[in-house]
Amino acid sequence: MTGCAAHSDPRTVLSVWDYWTAGGTSAAADWVHEQYVAHRPDVRVERRVVPFDQYKRTVLQSASAGDVPDVLAIDNSDVAAFAAIGLLDDLTDRIGGWSGAPDILPAAWRTTEYGGRRFAVPDAVNDLALYYDRTLLDAAGVGPPSTWDELREAAARLTGDGRYGFAVSAVQSEEATLQFLPWLWQAGGDVPTVAGAGGQAALGLYKELLDAGHMSRGTLGWTQADLLNQFVNGQTAMMINGPWQIPELSTSDVEWAVAPLPRRDAAATVIGAEDLGICAGTPHADLAWDFITFCKTVPVATRYTQIGNQLPSSRTVSQDPYWSSDPVLSVFTEQLQVARPRAYGENYLAISQDIQKAIQAALTGQAPVAAALGQAQDAISGKLAA
Repeated sequence: MTGCAAHSDPRTVLSVWDYWTAGGTSAAADWVHEQYVAHRPDVRVERRVVPFDQYKRTVLQSASAGDVPDVLAIDNSDVAAFAAIGLLDDLTDRIGGWSGAPDILPAAWRTTEYGGRRFAVPDAVNDLALYYDRTLLDAAGVGPPSTWDELREAAARLTGDGRYGFAVSAVQSEEATLQFLPWLWQAGGDVPTVAGAGGQAALGLYKELLDAGHMSRGTLGWTQADLLNQFVNGQTAMMINGPWQIPELSTSDVEWAVAPLPRRDAAATVIGAEDLGICAGTPHADLAWDFITFCKTVPVATRYTQIGNQLPSSRTVSQDPYWSSDPVLSVFTEQLQVARPRAYGENYLAISQDIQKAIQAALTGQAPVAAALGQAQDAISGKLAA
């Protein structure tokens, strides 16, 4: 019996790849795809999910074989690297003619740039803030620290009885760089001058807290998920983490709250999450652009971001009471005004690894802070975008 062609799906297939294997972000992706198909019944969205630790390798292997998706979710620190090898369509002209572009946060736009052009559109965003155990802080008679000096004092007073006052992730992975950069920026430093006074102050703060016993040596191997476990189990009173931890914390017994990152010379946090790009060579570039801009319409972006437990990259969406009136989400959302991107060119991955090595060397005592950062700066100098 034949006749398969008569029953074939006549709709255009739009292929979309991401690495959201579970949780709110995966549910949000499924939801927005359903909304788009309802909006465009002539289209079928085909979603492929590749685990994060395999994602870049899979994308690059597929691209070398000429098999790329139409739309690609990209960690916003990877856009420049993908653009540099010609994987992404240059969207500068499309973005220039798009009415929604001015509503996107400038810091989010910076994550999409390479060589003065734009190669993606910001999806949802996130940043880092200070989580604290209100019960423990009240018992110690301290408030949530708003400055580095207050952080030092609070961490000291909260340490004891098998509990540390403060925790960051310093594991040798991108998570350590993500968490270190805000302190670097707050102290007036930056990646190209990481060995300067700002970098030494930031890494010096880590080492000071570690050597004083106010931060566990376990921080050298802790991921951000590990920080959450330490916090929930009462083994640390304060931690640095992102809004993606809110759902699990909301089911815990901890009386917790969130405050902006303690500041030194200036307030700063880091902007994270994903951008959406169109793969070069796709025959469905116009359809892919229609899909991306549909995702950024205010009603769709509002619900999508809520489901995904993320923050809006849109100014209009961030004004929704869901974020602006929530005592936790409003802190993360307001901090986006001082958020900075990891925008250091196509070699960012290698640059980040140099910073991670410096953090590890200084905190393990293999090298003094200044020497560890000096080695990092020497390694970084030839990798920065011109």
